[in-house]
Amino acid sequence: RALWNELTVHQELEQLAWLKSAEERRGVERQFMALWRLFCASPEGQALEAEVKAAIQSDGEHLWDHLARHYAGWGRRHVFGNLSEFNEAEGVVFMPLEDVYVEPWVRLEGGSAASEATKALSTLRDAASKHRLTVVSGAMGFGKTLTARMLVTEWAEDWMEAQKPRSERWMPVYVSCRERLEGVTELKSLICETVREYWREISGDDPEDDDLRLSQPDDYRLVVVLDGFDEVVMSEAERTKLLRDYYRFASGTRHVVVFTRPGVVPTGLPADSPMFTVQEFGEAEQDEWLNH
Repeated sequence: RALWNELTVHQELEQLAWLKSAEERRGVERQFMALWRLFCASPEGQALEAEVKAAIQSDGEHLWDHLARHYAGWGRRHVFGNLSEFNEAEGVVFMPLEDVYVEPWVRLEGGSAASEATKALSTLRDAASKHRLTVVSGAMGFGKTLTARMLVTEWAEDWMEAQKPRSERWMPVYVSCRERLEGVTELKSLICETVREYWREISGDDPEDDDLRLSQPDDYRLVVVLDGFDEVVMSEAERTKLLRDYYRFASGTRHVVVFTRPGVVPTGLPADSPMFTVQEFGEAEQDEWLNH
C-alpha cells in the first residue's frame, strides 16, 4: 500500500493508471517484493536492506500508535470482510461500518433479578474497564462481530485523541479467534502474535520473539477483544480452561472481552466475570438498519 501510494503521487506515472482494482495493485506489489528479494541477495542489496531494516526498526517504537491508527480507521471499512477497498459489482455498494452499524441492546445475566437491557457500546466499554474478563453472547445475526469492531474502533479513537495520559486509556487488541486462538494458552503470547502479524503486514518485517518492538509497555492498559470464540473447535472443558487461564494472566492493565454464541458459553468462569446477552433487534433497530 505504501509503495502504491508513493507511485501514484507522481503524475508522470500515467502508465500505471490502468491498475484500478485492488487485485491488480496487489499483483504489482507481489512483483515488486519478488524483485526486492532478488536484489537483496546481491552485495549492494544487502547493504540497502540493512539500512531499510534499521529505519523500520527505529519506527517500531511507535508500533502501538500505528496499530491504534489502523483500528481507528475501521469505521470507514466495508461492513463485510472489514475491507478498506471494495469492487462494487452486481448492485452491491461499499458500506462503511460506521454508516450501517445498528447498535444492539445487551442484558446482564445472573444476579438476583433480571437487569434491564442497555445499549451495547457504552455498557460493554464500562464493563470491560472494570473486569478482567467480560463475556458477550448472542445468536447469529445479532451484531456481535460488528459490535466488537465498533468497540475496537472507539477504543482506538480514544487512544489517539484523548487528552488524559495513555496509562489511563485502553488500547484495543483485536483477535479473530478462528485465525489466532488455537493452541495459544497465554494471554501475553496471544497479544504478541497479533501485534507481530500486524507489524508484518505494514513493514514486511518478521520480528523475532525477543524483538523489543513486540514488548507490551507495562504502563499501557490493553483490552483484548476475542471475536468468534465459538468458531474454534474445542470441548467445553477446554474452553473453560482457556478462559480461566486468560483470566489468570490478566491484570489491572490487561483485560479480555469475549464474543461467542449462546451455545458455546463456557461454564465455571470466575464469579467476577460479567456475562451479557445481545438482544434480538426490535422494530426500531430493524427500521434503522433498513434506512441505512
